[in-house]
Amino acid sequence: MQFNLTKEQSQVHERALAIKRDCDQLEWQMIECLQEIDRLKIFKYLGFPSLFQYAVQCLEFSESVVYSFINVARKAAVVDELKAALRTKVLSVSKASRAVSAMTEENATELIGFARNHSSREIDFEVARINPKAT
Repeated sequence: MQFNLTKEQSQVHERALAIKRDCDQLEWQMIECLQEIDRLKIFKYLGFPSLFQYAVQCLEFSESVVYSFINVARKAAVVDELKAALRTKVLSVSKASRAVSAMTEENATELIGFARNHSSREIDFEVARINPKAT
């Protein structure tokens, strides 16, 4: 497929692609940082009762983003394959957050592969099939 963009359009498009790559990398860096903050309980030393409160009030993330990040960060700390998939951008944090409630070391390969190639809705159905209590 070939597109005919003007020079200006092409520059804007290339800038958007570069920003997207940076966003993906920063997302993983935030997951790693939240893991360290959680491990060291830094939020407690700053007067926050939980990592969640710290991320919402101090880092000013929305509650939904914080739920996703914390759930993925905690699961990636115990499931090495998830950590690798996130680090190499095989799987987005968004898709990972939908799958972590049913993910174990034993089913990580299968679930990451499924999540990578399916829609959010399909991931939700697969998680419900694997772990009905997760829904």
